[in-house]
Amino acid sequence: MPHTIVLMRLKDEKQNTWSQYTSESDAFDGVCRIFEARLKKENPGTRKITYDIKDLFSFIEEAPDMAFFFFFFFFCRLANL
Repeated sequence: MPHTIVLMRLKDEKQNTWSQYTSESDAFDGVCRIFEARLKKENPGTRKITYDIKDLFSFIEEAPDMAFFFFFFFFCRLANL
């Protein structure tokens, strides 16, 4: 499982943010959590918010900058021959 860093700037925001995760799936879940937090911010007072996968894809596509960096660590053991 690679260590993952997500760099992003969301629509209507002036600064970039970054998050780090221990795996690829955690990083993708993190993007979903950011999307859900954005929905809550845009719909204060709404107790239950529902969305479709198309809404999530639109959120990702509308982001001016989003990059995923995956770091794979390989350890090699050298033997004395």
